[in-house]
Amino acid sequence: MNALPHIPHARPAPVHDTQLDILIRIAGDIEDGNATQEAVVMFMGCIAPCLRELQQRRAAATQARQILDADNVTTLTRSGH
Repeated sequence: MNALPHIPHARPAPVHDTQLDILIRIAGDIEDGNATQEAVVMFMGCIAPCLRELQQRRAAATQARQILDADNVTTLTRSGH
């Protein structure tokens, strides 16, 4: 059986929910042309690890779908749901 790969959290340090909210706000500010230089530097320092993690998680999801779509796997469903 194929095991799903371990995907480490974004590095150099995990991006916590509060930081993620800030990065999303900064991204909007960048789009609007209203971001400060300090905000852009913070965004640039965090975006690559976030995108690498997203890329790895997408690859893992694809692998999981391939495993679940195997001919020898039957997906069980609960009746009434």
